[in-house]
Amino acid sequence: MKVYMFISCHITSLLVFSLSVLLYGWAVLYYDGYLPLFPSYLFNSPSPPPVRKHASYEVSYFIEPIDFLHDARVYVGRESALARPVHDRGSEAEALATLHAANGFCRNGKFDKAEKLYEHALALQPNHPDILTEYGIFVENYSGDIVKANFLYSRALIFRPDHSVAKEYSAKTKPIVAEIDADMMRILDEKRGMFLRIPRGNSALRRAMRESYIAHVYHTVALEGNTMTLMQTRSILETKLAIAGKSVMEHNEILGLDSALRFINSSMTNRIGAITINDILDIHKRVLGYVDPVEAGRFRTTEVFIGKFTPTEPQLVEQEMNEFITWINSESAVEIHPVEMAAIAHYKFVSIHPFIDGNGRTARLLMNFILMQAGFPPVTIRLEDRPEYYDKLILANEGDLRPFVRFIAKCTERTLEEYLRCVTEHKPSTVDTISSVARDLHRIHFTNIPDR
Repeated sequence: MKVYMFISCHITSLLVFSLSVLLYGWAVLYYDGYLPLFPSYLFNSPSPPPVRKHASYEVSYFIEPIDFLHDARVYVGRESALARPVHDRGSEAEALATLHAANGFCRNGKFDKAEKLYEHALALQPNHPDILTEYGIFVENYSGDIVKANFLYSRALIFRPDHSVAKEYSAKTKPIVAEIDADMMRILDEKRGMFLRIPRGNSALRRAMRESYIAHVYHTVALEGNTMTLMQTRSILETKLAIAGKSVMEHNEILGLDSALRFINSSMTNRIGAITINDILDIHKRVLGYVDPVEAGRFRTTEVFIGKFTPTEPQLVEQEMNEFITWINSESAVEIHPVEMAAIAHYKFVSIHPFIDGNGRTARLLMNFILMQAGFPPVTIRLEDRPEYYDKLILANEGDLRPFVRFIAKCTERTLEEYLRCVTEHKPSTVDTISSVARDLHRIHFTNIPDR
């Protein structure tokens, strides 16, 4: 009996020890090893991240994955909206001590060292008004980057509206920045004029527009996590045949976007009149029609979560969308430069987040429709633009829309330059130019892939 009890006690002790080791191993894996096993989750993973409750496949790519971001070792290069650390970045005392040291180096003329310390202080406390202001003064005086300096002052005022130094420097630089932004829009208008002077029948232009259509579909779905390559996207659009080894949903995302683009080309670009709620619903019905027919063309009825940002409550979505449509058709909106208006409309739309999925794609289609109405070609936000794209959306959500407007302006200029470069050798006659502009001023559109 004693032997039996002795053996039982030892077996029990062994089991308890084994269980303790197992639990410890899981703890170590979770805190120290779990995240490094999944670095591709943050960097163009072919597999979508885990979708939280009531968060769609598309929305999950915006989510700041708090549960996964315990280890800074996964960050490669600059911080982005896809990988924004949520852990403590350092004490305020350390950041202010770093700021003090940076000011000392600056006074002694050691600007390179000062810049590194300013950046380090900002990394420790990215929302500290004093650090933002001092760094802005340094940027303005040392590098002469007035736009960046004004951004830093404005950001300081977001977190402390009564910051006297930030208010002073912001007021001083604001008119200069406004003129810089106006010059940027004037340059876009000049390049739009050059683009419109190219006859629509120009073979180089038509070829470029066809390639742009394929690239637009590829990059638009890739931004949301679709893993199809450019060649595979081309194959689907041209042949409508399936790609082996790719999911049905990824095929359907491409077909849905193609359907939405065709709808805009055939039903909206040549129409005279205001944008309506039904237009938005019709676009979304095609974007999501192949992926989720039940939710396609319907406003969401559940909450969605995008990191720290909570979009409009479902019961208020229809009301806010009606207000959005009223604004987009208002005289005040028409007076805004088309590129700026398109960017603001994009941001307002995604901030409402009216659908359970497909909001980003629908927002970019709406943005391009506004640009096309004004004679600009449709703009593609590329896959490699994704970190900057999401970063600028986050900055807009924090109170400063200007960086996002400038980002869209940069993408617009890039698109115009690509078209102009494709037809550099073409020199249209005056008659061709006048007739082409008169015929096509309001008919800029995506060049569809022909049905086969």
